[in-house]
Amino acid sequence: MENFEILPTEENLIKTLEADLLGRNQQLSYFYNLLLAQKGASTIAVDGKWGSGKTFFIKQSTMVINAKNPVSIIEKEKREKILSKLFLTESDNYDDCNLAIYYDAWENDNDTDPIVSLVYEIAKQLGMTYTFDPDTDFLNWAVQF
Repeated sequence: MENFEILPTEENLIKTLEADLLGRNQQLSYFYNLLLAQKGASTIAVDGKWGSGKTFFIKQSTMVINAKNPVSIIEKEKREKILSKLFLTESDNYDDCNLAIYYDAWENDNDTDPIVSLVYEIAKQLGMTYTFDPDTDFLNWAVQF
């Protein structure tokens, strides 16, 4: 039996949504609505065997959440492609803008101060540029911010 791997590139994420190649569009819609239903802090685990598509699913979910955000930087054409296959429409409610940030904990597993890599990833995905000064006590800066 042969295994095929579809890498979670933006092109592949959109392509699989358009054709529902993995048969997960309905699950993505349910997951999106589950996330919206959360009140306050919540933890949701996505569990599966190695190679079952957890990363792909989470990256698609991230893309859907950001496409639904009316102020995201996703181009209008891409946004419509993403949302149309999930029977979602672009939100016009600017008071409830959700933003999904993808953070790979495995990729940053060896960091001595994980909060720095997390904040850096958030800033990077928001389009902000910031360099960390190793002589600065980052935790004190973050608490004051």
